[in-house]
This record gives sequence, C-alpha cells and structure tokens, in this order.
Amino acid sequence: MVEQLDAVFHALADATRRSMLTHLADGERTVGELAEPFAMSFAGASKHLKVLEAAGLVRRRVEGRRHYFRLHAERLTDAHRWLGKRVPKKPVAAVRALAVEASRRHARVAHEVEDLAHDLILSALRRQSFDEDQFVRSLPGAARRHAAFVARTAGRRRAREAAVPPDDERQSSVDGAPISVLSPALQTTLRLLFAGLEKHELRYALGVSDAALRKRFEALRARAPIERPEATSNRAPPQLRRSQVGALPTLAGKSARVLAASDPDEHGLIFTEVLTK
Repeated sequence: MVEQLDAVFHALADATRRSMLTHLADGERTVGELAEPFAMSFAGASKHLKVLEAAGLVRRRVEGRRHYFRLHAERLTDAHRWLGKRVPKKPVAAVRALAVEASRRHARVAHEVEDLAHDLILSALRRQSFDEDQFVRSLPGAARRHAAFVARTAGRRRAREAAVPPDDERQSSVDGAPISVLSPALQTTLRLLFAGLEKHELRYALGVSDAALRKRFEALRARAPIERPEATSNRAPPQLRRSQVGALPTLAGKSARVLAASDPDEHGLIFTEVLTK
C-alpha cells in the first residue's frame, strides 16, 4: 500500500501529468490528443503516460495501432483516503489553539506553553494516522504527562549543574605547589599551556623541538600538582590565533622567532628575536 502511494504521489508531483489527468476525466484520449494541448512531442507525452500507468492512475486500451488512455480513479481515491486521515478536519489554527489551552493549564512556567503545544501536535502527526477527535480527547492527559516529563528533566538538569562547582571554586579547591618551584623554562611552558596554546604553537613560541617539548610535559607531570597560574582576561580561540599567526611574518619582518600576546587592555604585542650578523 505504501509503495503504491509513493508511486501515486510521485506521478502527481508533476504539473503536466496532473493536467493530463484533468483531460482524461472527460473521457478517453489518444497520445496525440493528450500531447496537443501542451505542444509536446509524442515521445514526451508517452513518457508521462508511462509514469501515470505505472502508478495505476490510467488504463490503456489498444485498438489496432492506436492506444487509448482513460482515467483510473481508484488510486486517487486511495490517496485521498490516506490524506484524509492525516489532515485535520478543523483549521490548523483551531487545533493548535486547543493544544495551547491544554498546555497552559499544566505548564509549570509560562514560557513553556508554546513548546508543550508544539510537542503535542508533532507527536500526534508522527503517528501512522491522525485522528483529530481522538487527539482532542487525549489533549488534557497528554499535556499533563508531557509537562511533568519536561519538569522532571529540568529538575534533573538543575541538580546536575548544582553538583558541579563554578570554575573559580574548582580552581581554588586544588592544592598544589607554587609555580615558583619550577624552573623558569617550565614556568613559561605552564603559563603558555594555561593560556590555551596548542602543541605546535608551544613549539614555535618556545623555540624547542617536539622531543624537548615532550620532556617538559613529562617534567610538569612529575611535579604535579602545581597551583594554577593566574588566568588571563581573554583567551583567543585556536582558529583566531592561527589567523593572527599567519599575519605575523608581514608585521614582524625578518626575525628568527616571533611571539604575539596582548596586555591587560587588549593591546596587541609582538616580541621578535632579530637576526644579527
């Protein structure tokens, strides 16, 4: 049944084929008679008729060398019956108003009313058939159950969020050795790590190889825990930093190494190591 309906709706999706069915409603027609109103070739009209015939919307009668086509309305009746079960008898606005009214009675907060009504209608339309009378009768219970579900979900979310302390509390709760116990090189590495630099950015900024950077990471892990360095006011995302790094060679000129940063007022700073002979 579903495959047959797919073929019917596919055939009806074309305006020319719909017009052909309108002409066939007045009686049998030959291919030439159907092609003439559209200034279409016999081959083009035959192609459309084959689609309609495959969908079961027309029947063919052969008389000698002439082929006559007539409308077969049974498939249209099946499609109409299928649509009738899914299209509300009342205007959509009226059905939605009933859903909003039921949601308003059971919603915990006012801003959830529209969302609840939308969910109720969408859930009903997802079923195989839309029985409008049954939908209206079930609205009070469905709205009550869905509102309770939404409230439980929101309560669980708030409980999970309350169980996680804010960032500043999590940072202050971690006891560790002061950063001053580290060597200057490790202090610089740690500060750049907390500034959000990626691995390849660290190698470039520190001027070290990949192996040397791994050794610094191992040294930091061996001395953990270390207190968190004072956070900067702004952390540019990696994509933004990469775009800025791409402009540094032009801004810095001929330099061995370039490091860009910003002061507390967000003024850009560029540090370069100039090549000298």
